[in-house]
Amino acid sequence: MLRRILFLCLLLGAVVLNSPVHAQESPSPIAGMGHGALFDSRGRQLVPTDKLITNAIAWYKSNVYARASAELRLSYDRQLREARAARAMTVNQQLLLELRAVEWLYANAPAQPGDDKHRRALNALAYLLRFELPRTDTDVLVPYARPFALGADFERFIQQSGFRPPLTVTPLSATVNSGQAYITECRNNAVPIPPPIGDSRWVSQGFIPTDQLFLVNTSVEVMTYKSTSPEGLCIALPRSNDTNPADGVTVALDGIVCLGKRASPLTGKSSACFWDNQMNGSSFPFLKGTKIPIGWNDPAQVSPNPSGNFMSGGAQLTSGSAGMCSDCHAGQNPFIVHPRNPVPPKPFGQAQNPSAETVLGKLGKPPLNLPMFGDTWYDPIVLASWPQNRKRLNDAYVPAACQGCHTAGGMAGQLPHLSTELTGYCDMVLAKSIQTGLPHSMPQGNPGSAANDIDVKAIADLTASASNPTPFCAIGPTAGPSDRGDPHIVTTNGIAYDFQAAGEFVALKDEDGSFELQTRQSPVTTTFTPGANAYTGLASCVSLNTAVALKLGSQRVTYQQVGPSARDGRMELRIGGRVKTLDRGTLDLGSGSSITANGAGSLTFTAADGTRVIATPTYWQSQGYWHIVVEVLNTTARAGLMGHVAAGEWLPRGGDRTNFGAMPAALTTRYKVLYGKFGESWRVTDQTSLFDYPAGQSTKYFTDPDWPSTANNCQSTVLAAPAVREPLSYDVAKQACSSLNDKAAREQCLFDVQVLGDVGVLKAYSRSLELRAAVQAGIR
Repeated sequence: MLRRILFLCLLLGAVVLNSPVHAQESPSPIAGMGHGALFDSRGRQLVPTDKLITNAIAWYKSNVYARASAELRLSYDRQLREARAARAMTVNQQLLLELRAVEWLYANAPAQPGDDKHRRALNALAYLLRFELPRTDTDVLVPYARPFALGADFERFIQQSGFRPPLTVTPLSATVNSGQAYITECRNNAVPIPPPIGDSRWVSQGFIPTDQLFLVNTSVEVMTYKSTSPEGLCIALPRSNDTNPADGVTVALDGIVCLGKRASPLTGKSSACFWDNQMNGSSFPFLKGTKIPIGWNDPAQVSPNPSGNFMSGGAQLTSGSAGMCSDCHAGQNPFIVHPRNPVPPKPFGQAQNPSAETVLGKLGKPPLNLPMFGDTWYDPIVLASWPQNRKRLNDAYVPAACQGCHTAGGMAGQLPHLSTELTGYCDMVLAKSIQTGLPHSMPQGNPGSAANDIDVKAIADLTASASNPTPFCAIGPTAGPSDRGDPHIVTTNGIAYDFQAAGEFVALKDEDGSFELQTRQSPVTTTFTPGANAYTGLASCVSLNTAVALKLGSQRVTYQQVGPSARDGRMELRIGGRVKTLDRGTLDLGSGSSITANGAGSLTFTAADGTRVIATPTYWQSQGYWHIVVEVLNTTARAGLMGHVAAGEWLPRGGDRTNFGAMPAALTTRYKVLYGKFGESWRVTDQTSLFDYPAGQSTKYFTDPDWPSTANNCQSTVLAAPAVREPLSYDVAKQACSSLNDKAAREQCLFDVQVLGDVGVLKAYSRSLELRAAVQAGIR
């Protein structure tokens, strides 16, 4: 895939240089840590000098000091002053003292969100201090190359100074097992359990070249263990000081990812488990060749085990140097292997024999035949608070340069659902794969290396810009689009445009097929042409949503009017074609899906992935006509009329994945694209429709292919429709909608009140926004 295999990463809080204790206004110089290395917000590796660590500690002190009580601050200042004066200290010792003092503040000050993350970061920095630090930020000293003796009594000195160690940082959500229980859980999900580190069953496949590694100036060996029962593969990535083997090889950091090839009998998905060299929240180094048991100090694995150390997994993975494994190990390819990268048989710094190189992509081919992929999209067995790898990037947004590999069945596997939830993947995996300088984790000249490719930037840019305001990596994992009134659509990334076609359309659709929302848009005839939409610049006739249909897992659900037209008096809920009355409470549809009655006919549909769709019907009294306001919350779906609008484009990608490019200059061309190519690409067919139809009807019955058109003076020649003779004045509409605090909704209401000639529109908007806020408040 995009980068080297196997690293365990931690996303750190921001860091400022010499920040005062009362403010944190500078940008963070440390944005992430992967396998012990420091990274900035662009995924570039930083050199852990004493200056950098000093500034990081200063930022964390600033973060916690101001909220500590006056008594706590006095104790902190006094204890630290006395400890500094008590003995002479090396730079590493002094930094460790300062760091432990800040940890002590976190442990005793009022807690705030993010404290666990900050304490993990401090723990990771403390581990760096157990090794000699580079002298300058241009020093080529290999991190962890030479252990630094802090002194056996130094931690005890810190504790005696008053800075007793805080309790081990606890997982954000203790939802998985640890030790033998975690091993059992993994085994029950068809994941292979690796032999102890140092066991002869581990096979070395070589060392990753430093210019193609996410970490610079280091020695990283690729170790594999193939299991036949259950079928699967484990890869370990020991990082050591192999450039100086005469002193004995010290493995500073090691991590294991084990993938089961076959689907779990419990979940129906291939699963993966993770272990790392840490105990009680702290990493431990060990000499290469030492046997380290998996999961717990199991005498059946290693006996005797003088150190008592073991590779922790599951809920034990709480230290900063490990972080959240699934934050980086995401997508269809859990090992994050690029198939064309060579792996020399000798470590970094030693002469290589190119003819003996192994290409990682060949690991899965004869004669090795290692199972590099699961039979299904893989499910990480990790804490519930960690990224769960549930979704993939919508295929329509996979850059053309990447489609040769990152597709279903492709050699590199499909990309994950990119967002700010996967900051490790975005900052270090993806950023490193597309950069043109060194180190580059994907061979240059291969697809994806074009860092300035507009489609690549649309998914991979880490920060928003004027030309790329909502790259996937800079927006949240879920979105809250809407489809209100004369359909005013707000996309998943906040682009507001009007779409006034008549017929049935895919409004929103998830890539994995578990969720889909379709809307029926019916024309409204007027004796005038309403004003132009601010975004598209198009003035056209209008329509209204009169029915919705959804796919919720295996269930097909519709909410539409009884009878052939919207004038027939009442709304009807159907599940799988069967009428269901739901006036109150929640109806469980199974597999995590449900429908909740909100009162007065409004319903909230909940999908298994957490998506909420609120459908609020409104009765247009003067016309005797029902229409529906639609709100969507907490969705990962990115395709459909409400889909994502990528950089340099004016519309979401089409149902056939068409990129419609920049907005055309000519209004006539805009109209043809919006209601022609784009609209038709999302129009449902008899084969794709989720709606229920009376005998003799189909989606064609509700379609006017020429709507909206000014050729007939906004009179539909195909469908029966309510008629508006005169619009209301702007002043009346402004007064009616002034109570809405939401600016976008207020502007939409203003348009609808004028065009429909109905101040009752305000009630529909107010109710829908009220329900939206209530449902949002209930989402955790």
